[in-house]
Amino acid sequence: MTATAINAVPATPAPSPATGADADLATTALPLSRWGRWWFAPESPLNLGICRVLFFGAEFLYHLPVRFDAWGGVPGALFRPVWIFERLHVSVLPTTALLVVEIIWKLSLLLACIGLLTRAATAVAAVGALYLIGVTFSFGKVFHVGSIIVFTMGILAFSRSGDGLSVDALLRRRRGLPPAAPSGEYRWPVRMVWVLVSVLFFNAGMAKVIRGGLDWVTSENMAVLMTQRHYMNADSLPALNWGLFVSQHRPLYVLFAAASVLAEVFCFLALFVRYPWRLVLPAILFGMQIGIGLFMRVWFTPYMIVYLFWVPWGDVARWLAGRRKRPAAA
Repeated sequence: MTATAINAVPATPAPSPATGADADLATTALPLSRWGRWWFAPESPLNLGICRVLFFGAEFLYHLPVRFDAWGGVPGALFRPVWIFERLHVSVLPTTALLVVEIIWKLSLLLACIGLLTRAATAVAAVGALYLIGVTFSFGKVFHVGSIIVFTMGILAFSRSGDGLSVDALLRRRRGLPPAAPSGEYRWPVRMVWVLVSVLFFNAGMAKVIRGGLDWVTSENMAVLMTQRHYMNADSLPALNWGLFVSQHRPLYVLFAAASVLAEVFCFLALFVRYPWRLVLPAILFGMQIGIGLFMRVWFTPYMIVYLFWVPWGDVARWLAGRRKRPAAA
């Protein structure tokens, strides 16, 4: 080895050879790096924290007037357990015990909202939702839109959603600990909810395609669905009678049917585009469900709460903070 070689200093340090899992990533760097960044690119905890506050706050207010304890008094002969209750041999608690579980669950929703003991609160909220909502499903009627609550709470229970905009984060700062640094831990839970919403809508749309085929769109099916809601009891009449107008015009109800199937099946495309285009399909589905509520009085409230995860709240908060600073700087 010459002196020149010994004294030479490279302009940039040579990268260390990849080993183990890093070597596997290196062999397919482009697709896997994009896949990894999509899930785990470092983010501030603010966006996930805002999603947690809004989601659990909305769920607390939505379920506060709902009573679950009455299910404890329903005759056991009517009990038809959903599959997870059947596999795990879960039974319905007596009325008093069910009331205690209900109170603990609603308290956990409130604690998760404000971010106090967040990890424990979100875990209790997820388990409580699985049990209480599962009880209501086990007496002959499966409220299919309620399942998204259980899955979303389960995702947040495994996340570090309490690291931002929470009482826990405030206490952490008062103890002199540094704020949470940007991390992929604050990105994947939001994206997992996106995937969940996309999968559920894809299943709904494909069920229409597979079971109804083209007739689901081109027949009078949508017209019948809109009309029948106006001939039920007075307590369930839609707020608007526009559905009757739509049901009398074939181009309109066929357009409504086609748009609903297409939006549901292709919702997943929102996963692969950037803002603001990412908001287009969720906004269409949100508008569709508002229309269903107004025209048919069928409200998909649990779904409508979960749409909040599509909004980039961290960017919105930073934009608002910037606008407040400008006048002060001027």
